[in-house]
Amino acid sequence: MEKNHLFSPFHLRNLTLQSRIILEYAENPSDKKTAYYVQCAKDQIGLIMTNGEADTPAGSNREEAMNTAELDEWRPVIHRVHEAGGAIALQLFHTGRYAYKGEKSSDPAASSARLYPDKPEKMELHDIYQSIQAFADGALKAREAGFDAVEIGAAEGYLIHQFLSPHTNKRTDQWGGTFEKRLHFPLAVARHVREYTDAEFPIIFHLSGRDLSNHRDIEDETITLAEQLEASGIDMLHIGTGLNETRRSPLSSEDYACFIKAASAIKNHVSIPVAASYERNRMEEANKILSDADVDLISIDKCWKDN
Repeated sequence: MEKNHLFSPFHLRNLTLQSRIILEYAENPSDKKTAYYVQCAKDQIGLIMTNGEADTPAGSNREEAMNTAELDEWRPVIHRVHEAGGAIALQLFHTGRYAYKGEKSSDPAASSARLYPDKPEKMELHDIYQSIQAFADGALKAREAGFDAVEIGAAEGYLIHQFLSPHTNKRTDQWGGTFEKRLHFPLAVARHVREYTDAEFPIIFHLSGRDLSNHRDIEDETITLAEQLEASGIDMLHIGTGLNETRRSPLSSEDYACFIKAASAIKNHVSIPVAASYERNRMEEANKILSDADVDLISIDKCWKDN
């Protein structure tokens, strides 16, 4: 594969990306960060993905959740990224049991206990339905603010992933227990977001490629979920980190190889595009992944230069 294939245009519904590279974990706007995003767009990053914004105050991992005023702050950033030839998407997530609860402590043990709680609290039914609606409302706000797409965060051990994983979902009602029941929440979110947005507005779904806490084989489950997400109107799948309470960071080459393998397996079962988390930011390796693995895009965590 020629090197410029990594930088070839990619079409996602009516959105044309200038390359097959996704920049993950963009932070909230500031003059310095805006300049960085603009430079990334000029360097042909295909899609800039904002850092996860909570859809409800109860699901935020900081003191304030996403609101309309915050999205207004993004408008000039979006405009400048567009001027530079780039595209920008808003990630939506609910952190679930990792939600910010106001604790502030200098004690590392206390901080660790909040970040890695032993048991998630069972959500009441009205909270479940409120959260599903909040994802849809957040996507609608993102589209109105000028974002080019949204990503639904369903990996990294946050709420949607907590519903998916038997490690955290101990419910015995229609929202948990069997694998089929554990699918109800993510599929409800996907369908409601699709219903609330324009038919041509791209929706990306961020899925787990591996549960790092117990190394559970989730390939068959993820493929089944991917097929049903496609049927629910999702436009692209993004495969990355699963439930990770090992406190192991940064992730290893073996971890990312698992994500890429999972993304390739999923791609063989769906017709929509599939992106794989890579984040190691080595252009030659990323180019080889697109050549050897059956994936469409690669996500990285910072812009690179071809040295």
